Amino acid sequence: MTSIFGNAITWVADRSGVPVWIVDEEAEIVYASVKETYIARTPSLKKFFSVFARDRSLVPQIKKFSANELYANFSFEKDGARYFAVIGPAYELHPLSGGKRGTAAVLFREEFVKEALLLMPAVPLAEFCRYVQVLYEIVAHRSCEVKLLEETVKNYHLRDLLDEQLAETIFDIREEERDTAYAPDAEKKLFAHVTNGDVEAVQNFRMPRVKDPNADGNRSQELFEGVAIVTLATRAAIAGGLDYVAAYSLSDLYLKRLSRVSGQSELEGIVSQVPLHFARKVRESQDLQKKKVSSPYIRQGIQYIRAHLHGRVALEDVAQAVGLDPKYFSRLFVTVTGERFSSYVQRERIAEAKDLLANSSRTIIDVSNSLGFSSQSYFIKVFSEVVGETPGEFVKKYRVPHG
Repeated sequence: MTSIFGNAITWVADRSGVPVWIVDEEAEIVYASVKETYIARTPSLKKFFSVFARDRSLVPQIKKFSANELYANFSFEKDGARYFAVIGPAYELHPLSGGKRGTAAVLFREEFVKEALLLMPAVPLAEFCRYVQVLYEIVAHRSCEVKLLEETVKNYHLRDLLDEQLAETIFDIREEERDTAYAPDAEKKLFAHVTNGDVEAVQNFRMPRVKDPNADGNRSQELFEGVAIVTLATRAAIAGGLDYVAAYSLSDLYLKRLSRVSGQSELEGIVSQVPLHFARKVRESQDLQKKKVSSPYIRQGIQYIRAHLHGRVALEDVAQAVGLDPKYFSRLFVTVTGERFSSYVQRERIAEAKDLLANSSRTIIDVSNSLGFSSQSYFIKVFSEVVGETPGEFVKKYRVPHG
């Protein structure tokens, strides 16, 4: 199977992070894009895939589980034999942020569930459907319409596929584990600091190391600590009023960083940076509320700006997006926010630049070009005026080494 088209599937799967499985009519796995060591290989796994193998549809079927999990499946023939492609799980909200692991506990060995989930991105339904379309063309040599896939999503529960007893044993981030793994008082204090957007308090706070009762002191322990802090900070930020899309996007960024963590020192750098980053985002959000950004046009415009920081952000484009005359939108923007449109865009781009320089290995010139600055020298000039130090000085202070 791998020799026929496995290389193409693996290439696509590696770049998307969404697993691909191919099973035969006996529900035995004949190809998987995930690491062999991760796979559970239990009777429950076979039973899970047998449900997909019973569906002999020649066109992709999209299934959505209650834990925001997406799957797709379709059947195809190869060399006279019938096979079944199963694509997933993909997550609309990352499971380690939202607190649900769902079917991952069936697919992966218990000691590797967290590590496997860390490698998976959060993807919206439309993006998942496009991914399915590409794989369908590779595997079945046929095409399908993304819009049709989006319109025919079927809702499932894990208990519909597996017996009730097994469904009850599927673990998530267990509350009883939290009681013993966390330092409850310290957790509550940090949660409150992030929720209040109290950047200074977070800077002076030291969170005790989290202990996973089941960890053995190696990479599993490190990942648990990082995921625990990201999850805590995400929930606290949402409680503090940060838009949940912004919160989960930031969470996904840090979960991806954790998937590449190379040692204890790098982990400690991430753990110390996460609450501070979320607290700053909460403060920014609260500052906007204090400025009474009550106009739906300005809120929509700000959302547009933040979504297009890496592309063209012209006043005319934003005004058109919200349905207002550019001159009126410009005056309204100043009235509501107290800041000129161009100044706001420039400040947001510098904030994005700070995130990129601190949280990735991208070069200064790459960040400058990505954010649409006319030259590196101009970027350095603006960055220095806003931040109070050059990008190079900022990188030396705040960038955590990447593996």
